[in-house]
Amino acid sequence: MNRYVSVAAFIALASALAACDRTTSPKGAINATFDLKSMNGASLPYTRTLGSATLRVTSDVLTLHSDGTYEDLTTYSVPNGASAMTSTSTERGKYSISGSAITFVDQTHGSRYGGSIDGTTLTESVNGLTPVYERQ
Repeated sequence: MNRYVSVAAFIALASALAACDRTTSPKGAINATFDLKSMNGASLPYTRTLGSATLRVTSDVLTLHSDGTYEDLTTYSVPNGASAMTSTSTERGKYSISGSAITFVDQTHGSRYGGSIDGTTLTESVNGLTPVYERQ
């Protein structure tokens, strides 16, 4: 996004991109780290425009801990003329896995959403976006 976009817009988009809905129990919890590979079928960097502001997600690392908690670190840049401002956003919460379904409770922004795990691929469905992660 652009420097003229409010911090709230940054947080909302970063939350949507990184969000995971986790429940409070560690049912099916694992230790794993995943790298974001694509968003809505487009490889990184993923660019999203909100009004006249543009946000470019350059990386996203989702870490699932065996105690049922997670951290999601998103790095993004905001084009500003010939240069870009780079920043990071960290989301924390809880998750649970049942079969191939994963549910996230985002304690940073107060949202919930889900997804699926198939082998080394974790796919989320959040706010109309489909981020796809690959296990490291």
